Amino acid sequence: MAETDPDAPPFGIFRILYSLITWTGFLVTVAILGWVMWTLFANTSAGTTRSQRLDLVRPTLTALAASQPVEDEPAGPASLPQFATCKACHTIAGTDAAGKVGPELTHAGTQARARIGAADYTGEATTPEEYILESLEEPSAFIVPGPVTYRQANGKSVMPEGLTAKMSPQEIDALVEALGGLE
Repeated sequence: MAETDPDAPPFGIFRILYSLITWTGFLVTVAILGWVMWTLFANTSAGTTRSQRLDLVRPTLTALAASQPVEDEPAGPASLPQFATCKACHTIAGTDAAGKVGPELTHAGTQARARIGAADYTGEATTPEEYILESLEEPSAFIVPGPVTYRQANGKSVMPEGLTAKMSPQEIDALVEALGGLE
């Protein structure tokens, strides 16, 4: 009986096709597992109903900035026009800030003073201004307790991080001063 060459057609072609199909299946499996791990651990909004709801109520900084005209009025308790991202989520009585996602800021200075003295305060601020700045720069340092949860499933604050990244130091100071003045 004659021995056949394993690389001779058609066996060589089938071996190549089988190898391609096997590797393609392996790569697709790795890609799917990578996507699942990314969704679970990278704080993305893909996949979960709760995170999709959060995306609806927590618009991106870019979308908020585009939706609110920047005005040249000075910041103050009566009006916070250049801080559109605050107004989208927080309420401040007597202003056009009527958000429903974050804590009310009508008495932000008084609240900051009270929270620093509270037993459950875990941040590092010692003054109301430091507390407000800490809340802006590290929203998850202390999450306000209350009947509404301001904590995501991953333990972080619903307030997005990095809001001050696109603000100048003068804008940050003006915002901290304006919010700290709300008694």
